[in-house]
Amino acid sequence: MPVNEEIRTVDATSQPDQDHSAETAGVVSSKTLLTIYLCAAIGGTIAALADLVQKEQASAVLKITTISARHLNLALQPLYVFLLVVVLGVLLCFVFQPRNRKAGFAVGAGVIASIMTVTPYQPLQTGQPSDPEDSTWLIPGQRGIQLAASEIGTLQLAAVWSDVVVVSVRNDLAVTVEVKVSFYDRNSKRAYQQVQTIANGAVRDYKFSAKAQDGRIEGEYFLELAGERSSYLTASGDAPFRSPDLTLTRAFPSFAESQVDRGALNSYLQAAGPTPRPATDAELREIYNKSSGIFQQLQQQLLTPRKW
Repeated sequence: MPVNEEIRTVDATSQPDQDHSAETAGVVSSKTLLTIYLCAAIGGTIAALADLVQKEQASAVLKITTISARHLNLALQPLYVFLLVVVLGVLLCFVFQPRNRKAGFAVGAGVIASIMTVTPYQPLQTGQPSDPEDSTWLIPGQRGIQLAASEIGTLQLAAVWSDVVVVSVRNDLAVTVEVKVSFYDRNSKRAYQQVQTIANGAVRDYKFSAKAQDGRIEGEYFLELAGERSSYLTASGDAPFRSPDLTLTRAFPSFAESQVDRGALNSYLQAAGPTPRPATDAELREIYNKSSGIFQQLQQQLLTPRKW
C-alpha cells in the first residue's frame, strides 16, 4: 500500500509538467481554447466601443454600416455590425491560433485596426452649390448656371443647369442650437452634410447640389441635434426642390414632449451673455431634462438604423 500511494503521488505531481509539455508541443486543451476565445471577444468589444466613442462617424462600425446600406441596400442597425466585429475577433483566433489569453485579447482588439486599414474615412462634403469643386454659381430663387474653366480668366459655358435641394429648418426651441443636416442624392449616389447655427425663432436654409433625372430629384435627408437623429425625410420632386419649413420639435418629438428646466435655461442664458452662443449638447439635454452621458451616446449610435 505505501508503494501504491507513492506511485499515485508521483503521477499527481507530474501531471502539470505533462500539461505544460503538451501546450509547448502545440496542443491546447478545450478549456484553454474557450478562455482564449472569450478573451478575444472581450478585446473586440473594448476596441469597438473605444472606436465608437473616439471617432464617432469615422468609426469602423458606422463606416461598415453606411457602406452596407449605400452599396448593398442593407439598412441595418449598427449594433449588428458591432456584434459582427466581435465575432470576427473570435474567428481570427482560428487563423492566428493564439496560445494564451493575452494573445487572444490582442487578436480580438486588432480586428478594428485591420478593418480601418481597408476602409479609410473621408469627411462628407458640404455639397453647397457655391463650392469651388462644383464650379457652380447660384442665383437666389433660380437655378444656377454651371461654368467650366480651362485656365484662369477663361470661362466657358457648360450649358448645364445646376439643380439644388433646399432644406428649410426652423428653430422653435428655447435656445440657439447647432443643427446638422445630412442629404443623400440617390441619382448621383452621393451624400452631403452641413452644420449651421440657428437662433431660437429663426429659419435657416441648407442648400445642396443635386443631380436631376428627367427634371426630378430623388433623395432623402435627416437632422441631427444633441446626439439624436430624426427620421428619414423625403426630398423628391421637380428640380429645384425646396422642402417645407421643418420645425425642430416636429423633427425631434421627444424634445417637444420634454419639460423645460427653467433653472438650467437661466444658467445657460447667463453664461451665454447678450449674444447667445449655441448651446452644447450637454446643456441642451439638461435644459430639456434628457439623459446624457456615454451610455446615451452609445445607444443613439448603435440602435439607429442606417439607410445610406
